[in-house]
Amino acid sequence: MLPFQSVPANMPCKLIINADDFGYCTDRNRGILEAFKDGAITSATVLINARDTSEAITIATQHNIPIGLHLNLTEGYPVSVTSRSLTDPSSGAFLGKSGIREALLENKINFDEVKDEIEEQIKLFVDLKGELPTHMDGHQHVQVLPGICGTLAECMVKYGIKKTRVPYEVVLGSSGWIDKPQFQFYQSVNKDAELAESVFRNKGINFTHGFVGMTTMGSDMTTERLKHAIQTTWQQLHQENNDAQKFQQEYTVAQKDNPIQDDIFIELMVHVGYPSNQSNIIWSSMQNKNGVTYKNEPIRNKNDGPDEFSLSADRIHEKNILSSKNMKEFYKDNNIEMASFIDLI
Repeated sequence: MLPFQSVPANMPCKLIINADDFGYCTDRNRGILEAFKDGAITSATVLINARDTSEAITIATQHNIPIGLHLNLTEGYPVSVTSRSLTDPSSGAFLGKSGIREALLENKINFDEVKDEIEEQIKLFVDLKGELPTHMDGHQHVQVLPGICGTLAECMVKYGIKKTRVPYEVVLGSSGWIDKPQFQFYQSVNKDAELAESVFRNKGINFTHGFVGMTTMGSDMTTERLKHAIQTTWQQLHQENNDAQKFQQEYTVAQKDNPIQDDIFIELMVHVGYPSNQSNIIWSSMQNKNGVTYKNEPIRNKNDGPDEFSLSADRIHEKNILSSKNMKEFYKDNNIEMASFIDLI
């Protein structure tokens, strides 16, 4: 393990700690709120088609939690009525994490339907929150899937959403504790993220310089692994880019009206909360301001949720570590400043 070194004063490191899956259920919402109040997270992204989305957005508004949109194309039911290629015909539910990837490989996905679903999720977010999301990322990393990332980028430009997540994790190769199937999935995410980076940049969409979160997810999170991942990511970014201005020119979207940002931003993806109840009907009806009710279906198959991760104590485990005095001292000792996507230019 590399020794921890303080961040050089001439190049500050800002850490965005984003909690995914806001709105999934009341237990998730409660845990995310507690984590935000405790300074364990700085941002969250909302599942717009979940049972307790409205509660999550109300909580965010009341407590000034910066929230983005967690694009969901894999779990539960679509918001749009034209998502046939994205769903299982026998249930109407999304195809799942593996299913959508298989469908993409087999050229079975209709990207006009992807566009419609993305736009309907954005519109519903705006209907409920009254403003655009701070950024967009993706449930189970769908935002970087080939084809989908390009469609998403076009939709983001159309609606004026300028920030996303590119989940390329530099420390993945040194994470020997991850089981083989999960490690292979993370490798595929890293590969997709590398390709998606230029797609987003070419559309003027920004993202953090570094990312951490796959190798420290759930029970794999420990204080030492988390510190190591953040510090190693920071060190690599700094070592490869000694000149702060050159760093920004290379990694920030090149636009004349975009001021150069002197800080390095790292996003830490987390999944805090409390275990879901097996009896929860996670995916529920939602009504927009025009009175249009988006469809609601009971749980009928494995893609309706809740999954094993949602039912486990792993989310409490993450919350406890992120809230610990140990981690807060680490941030302070290493001059790591807390931030949100609002701060990212």
